[in-house]
Amino acid sequence: MAITVINLRYNRNVKGYRCDRASVLGNPFHMFQESERLAVVAAFREYLHEVANLGANPVDVVLLLAEKY
Repeated sequence: MAITVINLRYNRNVKGYRCDRASVLGNPFHMFQESERLAVVAAFREYLHEVANLGANPVDVVLLLAEKY
């Protein structure tokens, strides 16, 4: 399966899966300072693993990880 990246700012009516902050596949963890980058990436990695591999509810995963990070 090929992955195609499309800028949704200019192409709104495209079939496929959104992977941005507005979707469950987007990174829900915000970085406020550069020093937080490693923690945010680690939290997002764990979030994607939980959602994709374990069939977890994304909302539940975010709340649990928010307490951890």
